[in-house]
Amino acid sequence: MVSPVLRRSILLSLVWAVPGALAVGQYYVLQVYLGDPRTLGALLIGDFLPWQVWALATPLVVGAGRRTRRRDGAGCRSTSC
Repeated sequence: MVSPVLRRSILLSLVWAVPGALAVGQYYVLQVYLGDPRTLGALLIGDFLPWQVWALATPLVVGAGRRTRRRDGAGCRSTSC
């Protein structure tokens, strides 16, 4: 059985892999069009890995947002508190 923390980590990694894969595809097509394609390794390091940093940062950002209160004491009535 997979632990909930590992399951959540895998899910976050997969969710953030979608924009990473789109970025790699976009830059690859652009580089081919310009006549200077980069290697897949360079694209993965330069364009895919930064999205995985957000996968690592997501729990920290969400946790900080849950612990932060507005200074005026008003409750949240929308997602943009």
